[in-house]
Amino acid sequence: MKVKVYNESNNPLPKYATNRSAGMDIQAFITNNTKVKGQDSFIQDGEITIHAGGWALIPTGLSMVIPDNYEIQIRPKSGNSLKKGLIVLNSPGTIDADYTFEIGVIAWNVSKEDIIIKSGDYIAQIVLNRIPQIEFVSITQEDLIAKRDNVNRIGGFGSSNKNVN
Repeated sequence: MKVKVYNESNNPLPKYATNRSAGMDIQAFITNNTKVKGQDSFIQDGEITIHAGGWALIPTGLSMVIPDNYEIQIRPKSGNSLKKGLIVLNSPGTIDADYTFEIGVIAWNVSKEDIIIKSGDYIAQIVLNRIPQIEFVSITQEDLIAKRDNVNRIGGFGSSNKNVN
């Protein structure tokens, strides 16, 4: 599927690392005009520092025209999570089809050390996902109880491994 993208950065467009990759890595795009939004983070000399426990919105320089009934999901890179303690705060982040502004990644430092992000650093990955539209249909409480009576599950929230058998 083709997705139109405007790239104001000097980074290459995202691409799949292999022909079986689910996501594409995206890079930070930090300029002298970049303003940092977040908590316990700051910009200096073209680098964003996120203190331990802090987070920052990292710009990518990418704006996309996403097809209707699709979204772009922003997910952490497993290597960044394991090696640095850098994750995506609202994971997975959703870029809706009607959002055509610059994509940013809310990077969260869950480590005990400061993390420095430079322009060009790989910060997350993106995945294109089809989103069917939901139409809710009201039912009665009796219909809901009848459905509950037809499953071998007890309990409510947090009960997925508890069955009556």
